[in-house]
Amino acid sequence: MPRERRISNRVAAIAASGLALGAAAVLVASQGGCLTTPPPDLPAESLRPTILHDSVEPPVNEPLTTWPLQEVSVPVQVNEPGEQICWVVFIDYDPYNPNGVGLVGQKPTCQFAPSSLDGGVLMIWFMLEPGALDLGVCHQIEFIVATNFEGDQHTPVQPPGGDDVVWNYVPGGGSTCPLSYDAAEFGDGAFPSSDAMPIAPANPDGAAASGDSGSP
Repeated sequence: MPRERRISNRVAAIAASGLALGAAAVLVASQGGCLTTPPPDLPAESLRPTILHDSVEPPVNEPLTTWPLQEVSVPVQVNEPGEQICWVVFIDYDPYNPNGVGLVGQKPTCQFAPSSLDGGVLMIWFMLEPGALDLGVCHQIEFIVATNFEGDQHTPVQPPGGDDVVWNYVPGGGSTCPLSYDAAEFGDGAFPSSDAMPIAPANPDGAAASGDSGSP
């Protein structure tokens, strides 16, 4: 009888060891399954063209005391060669007056970013002819860049959106220019006016003159 008890105890010990090893194998297998499961795909980020604001000429962080008769230059960071870039200029944009929105020219200028861009920066040059505009009063100049625009030709298509810069023309550097409404990024603008002025690329053979879908 004692021998039979010793055999039974040994069998029980072996069985307990087997159960413990089996449980550990299940745990390792379950952990290994979690580690080998690939993470879900992240949504692709849609990047917008971005203006290098500190390099814009004339500078946008100070008022224009004289009308910019020289070329205006705006460097735009693009995301990849062949990307469509569209830009448009408004003078005294007024969203509440559909008959005088201040669009300079007839429609946005569009082109495809060439593959030879230096650092992915597309330089856009243009000149603003004053025409019949009254230069004795304040005006606001707005440049907007995007991959495309909505039907109002002022709102960038979302996604990816766009970017803009605004110059405030203050003749003689005076401080008595009343704003009709606040200016903001793709916002209301200021100084409503029905005057539209011609716009011309400064370099006929340059980037701003090689638009694909028309030029103002």
